[in-house]
Amino acid sequence: MSRGPIQVLSAVCLLCLLWSGVPVSSYGREIKIPAVAEWTDQGVVLHSGNAGSWDARLTGMLNPCTLIKKNGTYFLYYLGASGNRTTDNGPAFRALGVATSTDGRRFVKYGGNPILRHQPHHNQEEGIFSAGSTLDEQGDIVLHYGAIWAGDSTTESVRSYIALATSGDGFTFNDKGYILGWDDRRVWGYGDELSPIGSFRANARWYVYYIAKGSHVPLWSLGLAWGAVAGSLPHTKAAVAETNFVAGGGDPVLLGNGKLALFVSHRDSSRETEVWTAPLSDPARLSGPVETYRFERRVYGLTVFLDEASGKWLMYYLSDHGRAIRLMTAPVTYAAGSAARPVPATPSDK
Repeated sequence: MSRGPIQVLSAVCLLCLLWSGVPVSSYGREIKIPAVAEWTDQGVVLHSGNAGSWDARLTGMLNPCTLIKKNGTYFLYYLGASGNRTTDNGPAFRALGVATSTDGRRFVKYGGNPILRHQPHHNQEEGIFSAGSTLDEQGDIVLHYGAIWAGDSTTESVRSYIALATSGDGFTFNDKGYILGWDDRRVWGYGDELSPIGSFRANARWYVYYIAKGSHVPLWSLGLAWGAVAGSLPHTKAAVAETNFVAGGGDPVLLGNGKLALFVSHRDSSRETEVWTAPLSDPARLSGPVETYRFERRVYGLTVFLDEASGKWLMYYLSDHGRAIRLMTAPVTYAAGSAARPVPATPSDK
């Protein structure tokens, strides 16, 4: 049977989405952002380590970082510090670790943690400050992370690069090094610290949202970098140039119908958590808050994952005075006129 022009066009569009990295599940329907009353607290999923361990402290960095679901396993990437710095009691020797789960609720820390360090001068303030991740076309994990750099082993003056690491199994990472420099005048927000918080693929491009603390932009504002490959992001621009805009979250969640959502934890605690949206055609064009969450329990530092296959939203956040990571869940629902359809088993992007 021959196909009409509309059928052929639809098939071509679907292939474009597959190639671009947008999940098949986002084609032709839109997922609703949960209201505050739809979230249910599920308790603690991860505790800080014992005194002296690499993750004895969970505060002083953007934590938890990011979650990936790969081959039915949830990989929760989080940051830890071995203790307090001798100079100002901030976190010392921050590093990245991972815990895994088969249900998104019961996690086990990986015995080989930490899996990624950044200590070029063995300075106690150096380490990893933030991270965002997604899957590439082969199903490998691509991690953009904030690499804190000091000029020598004793200075208290630090800067931060955006760096890249990749992994096929979720545990062993190949560190590709710096891809965006804090001292590169071509980068929006350059001058001090660049901290990636979320990455995704769409429209045959890689996109990374990052926090900028450059001297010529509002501190803790939001930038966007993009390019044709994960390791080269030559284009940057402002997304939200507002002081203290973001101090956590920032995971891009693809809602369908050409739209994404960002869940943002503010440095201004009175604003709590906001959800902003943007079109995939211009991810820097953010909407302003479409939902504002003020939960009974303080939520600061978070990562949000849309697990459409299980029908749940997953929100992991730092709690218990920074000693634990907790989970909240919400049901996946669809906008009117975009009822759920069967979804092929494909790698799940964020």
